[in-house]
Formats: sequence, C-alpha cells, structure tokens
Amino acid sequence: MNRKLIIIKYIFGIEYYYFRYHLKKNYRMPPPLVTGISPREGCPGIKITIRGENLGIDEKDFIGLKICGDDCRATASWQSPNKIFAYAGNGQGKGDVIVITKSGGIGTCSVGFYGRVEQAGN
Repeated sequence: MNRKLIIIKYIFGIEYYYFRYHLKKNYRMPPPLVTGISPREGCPGIKITIRGENLGIDEKDFIGLKICGDDCRATASWQSPNKIFAYAGNGQGKGDVIVITKSGGIGTCSVGFYGRVEQAGN
C-alpha cells in the first residue's frame, strides 16, 4: 500500500487518518455500534439522542437510520462520530436502533428502543 499523503482530522478530540492514494479496494471502517439511547422509550415524534461508535466520519457518510424498523433518516441530525439526534417514527414495541454509514455499512445495536402509542382517554 502506498501511503504518500496522510491527512489528519481532529473531531472532538478523536484523531482520524485519511490516506489519499492507493487504499485497498475493500478497506472499510468498522461498522457503526449504537451503545446508548436517551430516552429508551417514547411516543412517535419524541427526540432521541443516539450515542455510539463509528456513527459516520461526517454528515455525508451517515446515510441511514432505523428505529424499531422505521426509517428515521429524514428526521436525523448527525452531530459527531459518537452522537446523532433523531425523532422516533411510528415503530411500535421493542426494537433496535440501526445506523448505516457509507464507510462502515449496516451497524449493530447493544441497546433497544421501545416505541409506544398513547391513546387519549386511557
């Protein structure tokens, strides 16, 4: 591998290396891992803070978010490689929070979110 040019980028104290020339074609970042969600349950439309690892190098790298099986990318806001804000969709019951990035692919989740629907009068 020819590493002629290395660009170092600091994001919130984390060091990222970019090799500009001749990366291996199948080189990928580690997949995203969601390690924390706040709150852990809520109704559709509630704001959720998602924390984890490798949640995207930048906003363009962050391409998908599913909460309880519902696509929530349109309401998501990438903050850092370790934090994303989003609004819960209409997914009901307990489900995973899955982040998808260009560099790491489809991620995994070590915690879940419980989507519930409250009905008026009950």
